Amino acid sequence: MLQFDNQRKIYHSTILDNPHIISGFGTKKSGDGMDEKSLLHFFSSHSISYDHLMIPKQTHSTNVRIQLSSPAEHIAYVPNTDGLITKLPRHLLIVETADCVPIIFHDTKNNIAGISHQGWRGTLECMQTRMVEGLTGIGSDINSVHVAIGPSIGACCYNITHERYMQFQEKFPQYTEEIFEHKDNEIYLNLIKLNYLLLRDKGIQEKHIDYFPFCTKCNADMFYSYRREKQKGKGEMFNYVMIK
Repeated sequence: MLQFDNQRKIYHSTILDNPHIISGFGTKKSGDGMDEKSLLHFFSSHSISYDHLMIPKQTHSTNVRIQLSSPAEHIAYVPNTDGLITKLPRHLLIVETADCVPIIFHDTKNNIAGISHQGWRGTLECMQTRMVEGLTGIGSDINSVHVAIGPSIGACCYNITHERYMQFQEKFPQYTEEIFEHKDNEIYLNLIKLNYLLLRDKGIQEKHIDYFPFCTKCNADMFYSYRREKQKGKGEMFNYVMIK
């Protein structure tokens, strides 16, 4: 279950709550991830200290950076990357979202953490399964990987073109009845459900997958939304994980 932390103004997953990591999904009230000062203020004001802050320059890719050694910079911007994985403690991993799907991963047995950003392109190209492959590639046990899918646009608001519908239908015919809704001559895609199904079918146990039940576009007071604002630059949530 995802619960709201009224002090930090973030959501956290009970599936990920353990003494080995800190993690959270940001909101409008916790600060704008596009504003570096706002981002740094959040961590300093809540006494979240780190040796390195890693921020990917997201390009809606399926590129995953596996960080096995410390970067030279205290704040490291990672080019052309939408997923980060590390075994290193005190390396704070970030992704930013405003309707796209943020996912946090933690292998509780081997203490390996990761975070990824996937919009429709990343979901279509199976970014979430690339993250699982990255985790297992450096020693994760699939049975000990816990996952939380954070705030993102819901099927209620994510209407898509016929062309995009055909892309997803052709790629995932086995999920057609579960991920599409048809109403008022529009087609709606459930990105959260599709990411959940892909993670499950990749081997993550259902009991180890948490997901957010609300829609970022619907909840204007709590979340930034690209769909709602109809333009970039209006703010983004930051989402984070760090091995202590």
